[in-house]
Parts: sequence; C-alpha cells; structure tokens
Amino acid sequence: MNKLLVFTLCTFVSFSSMSSDRSIKPSRMLINLFKINISKKLTSRGVKVSGIKLDQRDDTYKEYGNSFYVPEKSFDRAKKLGRSVFRATPGDNSSSHGTAFAVGGNLLLTNQHVLSSSRRNTTKCKSFRIKLNSNQKSKSLNCKKVHYCSKSLDFCLIEMYNHKKGYSLSKEIALKFASVIPYGDRTETMIIGNPMGFGLHASKGAGVSKENSLFKFYAPVWGGNSGGPVLNKFNEVIGIVRSQSPTLMSEKSYNVAVGIDTVIGILKRKLKDKPEILNQLNL
Repeated sequence: MNKLLVFTLCTFVSFSSMSSDRSIKPSRMLINLFKINISKKLTSRGVKVSGIKLDQRDDTYKEYGNSFYVPEKSFDRAKKLGRSVFRATPGDNSSSHGTAFAVGGNLLLTNQHVLSSSRRNTTKCKSFRIKLNSNQKSKSLNCKKVHYCSKSLDFCLIEMYNHKKGYSLSKEIALKFASVIPYGDRTETMIIGNPMGFGLHASKGAGVSKENSLFKFYAPVWGGNSGGPVLNKFNEVIGIVRSQSPTLMSEKSYNVAVGIDTVIGILKRKLKDKPEILNQLNL
C-alpha cells in the first residue's frame, strides 16, 4: 500500500493552533456539511439548513451563517441516524472535540485519538465522555471501561456508565454494521459527526477506494468528525472516520476511514474471551 499522508480530525477549541479546514473534493461532493439538530424548515427548494462558515474578517469559524438547501429525504435520514451519534470529549484534553457512535448496549466506537488526543493512552478512561442528544436532555455520560483500542488503526471500543437520572446509551438504537464495503467511484456515503465542536452535522459524497485496512472517501469532513460513522446507502456503518489529506480543498483532496470489516475482525479475535461484550454488538 502506498503510505497515505493524513491529518487526524480531532479539533481543538483554540482555532489558531489547529489544522482543520474542511476536506472537500468538489467533483465528489454531493451535499456539504449541514447541521441536523435543528427544526425542519421545508421550502419549495428543500430543507433550509446551515453550515459552518469561515469569517475572513477575524479568521474564525462560525457555527451558523452558511445557509443552503438539502433534499428533505436526506435531511430526515441524517436526523434519524444522528440519534445514534454523539459529541465526544477526549479523556486527556477537555478543550478538544470528536465523535462517537452507538454499537449496542452501553458500547460505542470512536478513534483512539478521540479517547486520547495525545495518542499516549489506549487502556484508561480518564475523563473521556460523550454528550447525549436532545431526546435524552443532552446529558453527559462518563467512560466506564475501555475494552479494546488499536493505536495503529486508530479505533476503540468503549463502555459508558448510565447517567444517575437514568439516561443511557443503551436507550439509543445501535447502528448496524455492513457485511461488505461497496468500493467504487459511484458508492455514496453519508458522514455524521461533530465538526469544530459545533454539534452534529451530516454530509454526502461519492466514491470509496480501498487502501488495505483503510479506505478513502469523499463526503466532506472538518476537524471534529474523527470517530464518526461512514454510512452506506442502506444506513449501515462501513467505516470510522479517521483523518483527512493534507490538501484540504481541491481535486486531490480525500478523507480516510478504517474499514468496519477490519474493526469487527479484530474485536472478535481480541475479545473472544469476553462473549458478554461481543454479544452486545449489533452484528
């Protein structure tokens, strides 16, 4: 495999210190990143949404300001799937942001660099946490146990505590895993994540190409999308968002995910003596 040049997508609040512009290949972009946890404003042109905007006056990113329209079907789909995706905060840096998603019981998947933005921790919860969505009052859940992490492939399976008031990851619908990753130039993907720490956004792109245990995809992402699901047209997870190319907006741009088939294969081997954990996964 040719070595991929990539930047991880865990975002720091200190915007001046980050390298996390949106990563877009214009010819492969189907829908740019749009905020999904909003009321639906249906018009004759589609649902009016808002995306992240770079304010060139002070070189800062704004949560709102870039308004456009998306098909109602795409908006409704993203909003439904978004109930299983969460804003995540690394255990060693509370000013950093990433994404995680429900996979069964109180278990979630995310990146190792979202668990530990310093990349040093692969076994301890420390202060890793997620924020539930509005259907569960946006309550925070703390990490209970890191069941497995791969630093080289950059993914972790983590178990979360229930909230003291009864809110729980187990009350959400676990995302399904695809049995096959559909590689091809026309393969459509949807991404849901927490870009810039601004809350859940979705995007769509066309094209998936294999790179051993990883694959390239072209749905737009920003810093903070790390750890989120890459979904096929059947709403199945085909990968975990990991990184972006150094070229952020050109026909040379691409994004990188670890394939869910690789993730599941490793978890089955590493957790073979923990059937109580494996049996919770939505396989």
